[in-house]
Amino acid sequence: MSILPQDFGFVAVPEYIEVQPYDGFGTLLPQETLELDLIFRPKKPIEYNFQLRCKSGIDRDFVLPCRGVGFHPPLVLSHSLIQFRPTPVGDKSTATIYLTNYQDKEAATRLFKVISAVEAPRLFCFSLPKDSDISISPSVGRLLPGERCLVQVMFRPVLREKTVTEEALRLHRIAKATSEKEPEVSRVTEHEMKRDIAVEHSRGRRTPGFAKRREISSPSSKSAERVGLNPGCELYRKARDLLLRSFSRSYKEYIVRCFVSDGDPPEANVQPTWSAINTLHLKLECLAVQPPLLVTSGNGKNVLDFRQVYVGSRVVERLTIQNISEEPVELTSSLLDIYGPFSLLNAMRGLNPGEKHTLVVAFSPTLEKKYSEILHVRAPKMVLEIILRGEGALPFVSSSHSRDLPNVIYALEKDVVSQHFKLTNRSAETVEYRVMLASHSLNSPQHGFDRVALLLDGHRDTQIHPAVGTQNYSGLSVFGVQPLEGSLAPGKKQDITVTFQPDHSSLYYTDRLTIELLNKCKVCEIDLKGAVPSHNMYLSGVDPLSVPIDSLLPDFTPLHPQLTEAEETPCIPLLVTLVASCKAGVIRPAVRELQVGCISSPHADKKSGEFHWDDLAAVHQQGFHLEPAKGVVEAGSSCSVTITWTPQSTYKPFEVVQVCVPLTVKSDEVTVYKVTLMAFVSSTAD
Repeated sequence: MSILPQDFGFVAVPEYIEVQPYDGFGTLLPQETLELDLIFRPKKPIEYNFQLRCKSGIDRDFVLPCRGVGFHPPLVLSHSLIQFRPTPVGDKSTATIYLTNYQDKEAATRLFKVISAVEAPRLFCFSLPKDSDISISPSVGRLLPGERCLVQVMFRPVLREKTVTEEALRLHRIAKATSEKEPEVSRVTEHEMKRDIAVEHSRGRRTPGFAKRREISSPSSKSAERVGLNPGCELYRKARDLLLRSFSRSYKEYIVRCFVSDGDPPEANVQPTWSAINTLHLKLECLAVQPPLLVTSGNGKNVLDFRQVYVGSRVVERLTIQNISEEPVELTSSLLDIYGPFSLLNAMRGLNPGEKHTLVVAFSPTLEKKYSEILHVRAPKMVLEIILRGEGALPFVSSSHSRDLPNVIYALEKDVVSQHFKLTNRSAETVEYRVMLASHSLNSPQHGFDRVALLLDGHRDTQIHPAVGTQNYSGLSVFGVQPLEGSLAPGKKQDITVTFQPDHSSLYYTDRLTIELLNKCKVCEIDLKGAVPSHNMYLSGVDPLSVPIDSLLPDFTPLHPQLTEAEETPCIPLLVTLVASCKAGVIRPAVRELQVGCISSPHADKKSGEFHWDDLAAVHQQGFHLEPAKGVVEAGSSCSVTITWTPQSTYKPFEVVQVCVPLTVKSDEVTVYKVTLMAFVSSTAD
C-alpha cells in the first residue's frame, strides 16, 4: 500500500481478451480499490491457458494466470458487430444478420461436460436497451436444429419527447421573462433623464423580476408549466424545429443480449430454462446526424391523415418540407400504387438551402375501408417517409319523402301548392348535395321519345309512367324545388320544398326529382305526380283505364249534342279490381281502399264537399261491402272508403263477379262516377 498515486497498465494482452475500463490502463490513488472487467472473446472452440501481465509505474510486474474454454454456442450470430451509416434524425438504417441453430457435438462434449450434446430446438429472445432507437424483428422465436432465421436490426434516431418538452419549457421561460422585462425597459426609457429617485425606483423593481425567474426554474413551477403543453401545440413544434436545426451529431453504442434456452420447455405452461453461457451479444455502433429535410407543416408530423372521405369523392391535402442543410438537395419520390386511392399531383424538384417544397397529394377512395401507404421522399443523404392514410366511408343521408310527400299532389288550375320533406345527415362528416328535376335535365326524355314506347307497351303494363309527363303550356316546369344544392353538417337537417303550380287541368302532371351527393351517390329518387281536376272534389285509388299521358288530339264534341234530362250529369266510368287469395283451401277476402278528397283552394266556390253511394243492396248481394256509404269531406282533407269482397257460398271457381255502383260527389259541382267492381279468386295473389 502506497501513499502516492500509482500508474498501471496491462501489456501484451492477447487478442481474445479485453480489459476494461480504459483498456486496462489507469492511475490508482492511495487507499483506492479498483475493479476491472476481463472480457473473454474466444476465436476457436478450444481450451485457453494464458497469463495477463500488469506493469506498474515503478516497473513492478503482476502476473495473473487465466484459463478459459471456447465452444460453439447453440445459436450463432452471423455478425457480432453492426456499424450503422450516419443516419439523419427521422430516417432509418437497416442491417440484416442471421441467427443459426448450430451445435458441435464433439467440441461441446470434449470441452465442457455441462453442455448437452443432444441437438434440440432452441428458443431465443433479444433484450433491447431501454429508451433506445433500436428495433429488432423478430425479437423472439424458435429455431430447429440446422435452421437459420433472418433478423433485421433497425436504427431509427428520433428526438425524445422529454428533450423536446424541456426545450419548449426553456422557450416558454425566455418568452415569459422577455414579456416581464418589456414594461421595465419602457419605464426606464421614460425616466432616463431622472438619475436620482427614478433610477433607484427602477432598480428596486428589478429584484422581483429576477426572483420570478428563479421561481420558474423550480421543479414545482416546471410541473405547473407542463399543463397544456402537448405535441400538438405551437410551442412544442417550435422547440422541435429548433432542436433539429441545431442538431450536430450524436454517437451511441449499444450491447444487445440474445438469451438462448437450453431447449423446449417440458410442458406447455412451464417457463424454459435459460443458461448464461448460451447468451449472445450484439454490439451496435449508431451515429445520428442532422436531417437535411424537415417537415414544416402539420406541427412537423410526417403523417398526412385524410380522415374519413366519402367513397367517390376526392380530397386534396398539402405537406411542406424544407431543406435545412447547407447544400442543395435533389428530391425524388417513390411510386405510389397506381390502383390505390393516393396520388401525388406535383413533381419533385431540387431545393437550395432554406427553400421549401409543397407536396400535393389526393385521396380518392373507392371502397368503404381504411387505406394506408408510405410515400418515400429521397434526398442524397436521407429518405423521408410520409405516411398517407385515410378511410373510405359511405355517406348516410336519409329522406322523409315517403311519409311527408303525398303520392299525388292535387290542386286547381292557377293554384300554388307547396309540400315539404326533410334531409337528415346521419354521417360523421359534412356532406354536399344537389337536387335535380328531370324536366331541367338536357338528357331528359321529355320531348316524346319515351312516350312512343309507353303508348306501344302501355297496354301490357299499366304501372309504367314517364319520367316527365304533362307540363305547363307556358313551357315552364310545373314542379319546382328549393334549395337546389347545399351542405349538411353531421346530425343536421334540411327542409326541401316542392312546389306544384299548374296552369291548366290535367291528371298526368309528372316529373322526377333526384337528390344525389357530390360523389354521385343517390340519396333518393322521387316520382312527383300532380293532378288538376275540373272541380275541387277528386277520387283516387282506382285502376287506370288509359295511358298516363294527355292525348295530343283535341276533345271530340258533337256538332249538335242532344242530352236528355237524365244525361245532363254525365257519368264517369271507373274500374276497381279486387282479387281474393286462396291458400290451402282457405279464401281470404279482398280489400281495396279509395280516397275521396276535397281540394283547399282560393279559387273554389265551396270549401267542403260530400259523397254517397247508391244502389248498395245489389252490391251486397254479390259479397261487396262499402264503408262508409256516405260522408262529408272538409277542404284540404280526404276520406278513406274501404271496399271489401267476400266470395259467396255459390261462387264458382274461375268466375269473375262484376257489379256497377254509382258514386255521387257534390261540392261546387255534382259529379257522378259509374264505379265497376270486378272481383275474382286467385291462388297466386298475396
